[in-house]
Amino acid sequence: MKTFSRHRKAEYWMAPSARPIAAIPELLYAGRYKARNATPMIAHRHASLEVCYIEKGIAEWWVGRKSYAIAGGQFFMIRPHELHGGIDKIHQPCSYSYVGLRVSSVRLLHLPAGESRSLLKAINGLPERCFPAPAPAQTARLFAMVLSAIGSSDALATIHARMNLTQILLGLVAAGRAAKAHGHSNVVSEAIKLMEANIEHPLRLDSLAQRLGWSISHLKSRFRTEMGVAPADYYLRLRLKRACEELRRTDAEITAIALRLGFSSSQYFATAFKHVIGASPRDYRRRVR
Repeated sequence: MKTFSRHRKAEYWMAPSARPIAAIPELLYAGRYKARNATPMIAHRHASLEVCYIEKGIAEWWVGRKSYAIAGGQFFMIRPHELHGGIDKIHQPCSYSYVGLRVSSVRLLHLPAGESRSLLKAINGLPERCFPAPAPAQTARLFAMVLSAIGSSDALATIHARMNLTQILLGLVAAGRAAKAHGHSNVVSEAIKLMEANIEHPLRLDSLAQRLGWSISHLKSRFRTEMGVAPADYYLRLRLKRACEELRRTDAEITAIALRLGFSSSQYFATAFKHVIGASPRDYRRRVR
């Protein structure tokens, strides 16, 4: 059976045992995380290969000495024993599904030994750990079907779970190999450049769309598809990220930082900051120092 818990408006599903389906000993855990506000995420490591699929929002994580901003519609892979965690020890508001697999065995998911070795070799050979999924809607369904199979009394549940896990891993390999061939579309890339160039004087969405030569509806659609969030949400995160840097590096007044970054008031800044960062600006500055 699956367990369910809440933490500050966060929903967290996870298989309760180390072997949720006895016939698939490689599947150590599977779950889903969903939060509307930032929640804690401390540094940790595990012996499994963890494959995550970000459904909505942006997850900002680090692995080793490198940090990542993983957008909705993207895979993220964490190899066994890699130390990882959330930037500033938090989960940003987002939703994602994940599975943890033991990959030390010769055979994976009851595949023939040669096929199992080929699949693991392909996964280990991926040059990056973060890349867009080839078919987002289908990828989300595969993870959901694995979760639904855990604890099921249906005699065919194990077969379905094993097939879906195999498809997830094959999709991971296909996405990883194709990642270099596909970047963001021109409209999204140019929108991000304009946002980054106008952090202190944020552009209205209609002005942003006009400069790009696209309609607001097209800009919103492309941005949500490729980045997992609306343009306004992404822009807000960029400004809050700059605010975090200033809170760490300077002694500037919080109100001054808020006004300089285009927030209408210190109260709105504090509310947005706590929603995304998980602490008030004052508490964040005290913590990081």
